[in-house]
Amino acid sequence: MLYNNGYIVKDLIDNEDLSGSFYRGLESYHSWPLEKEDDPVSKELTKSAQNSFDENDYVEIMLDVKLLRRYVNHCEKLGISVIIMKIMSSKDDFIADEDLDETEVLGYDCMAGDSVSYLLEVHAENSNEFESYESVKVKLNR
Repeated sequence: MLYNNGYIVKDLIDNEDLSGSFYRGLESYHSWPLEKEDDPVSKELTKSAQNSFDENDYVEIMLDVKLLRRYVNHCEKLGISVIIMKIMSSKDDFIADEDLDETEVLGYDCMAGDSVSYLLEVHAENSNEFESYESVKVKLNR
């Protein structure tokens, strides 16, 4: 069984290191874009987000959906286009306080944090070896 372990907010600015890649997983965009902003609300939301990350053993995944909504709404006010990624796993230690509906399922990834994908590293560092994953690549990253 998979549990909703929380959410990650990403801007929709392509990760320049991945230009031309089919990959759309964890490393495809930049996480928590308000960290780059200097206004008081962005600073407060960034601090609140970082405090919430300390409550779970996942790096930078938000469980508090009210805080998530405030964060996303402020991004929109600043003109920052974002995507919300739901993170699910078989771990039931930490579960988001509300389960938001998905609009698109990207597939599966092998994560080590909000911006680190083992799957992408396998692809980027040894593309020949990645060919052995061809049968599941479509499921992993549509």
